Amino acid sequence: MKEAILALFADRRIPAGKVAQELGLGRIAFMELLKQRGIPYIIYMPEEWESDAAATAEFERRRK
Repeated sequence: MKEAILALFADRRIPAGKVAQELGLGRIAFMELLKQRGIPYIIYMPEEWESDAAATAEFERRRK
């Protein structure tokens, strides 16, 4: 059961909070389990990096 739930999370079919709850783990313990299994907690797509970089640049521009 544990492996199936982790596989669903790895495929991004269920959210992290639901997985942690189903496994009876707190957030930190869940993140540690993912680290041990080589499953990324956050998957950042190139578009998200670009969007965040643009938002950061805009924030910095307005701050001056």
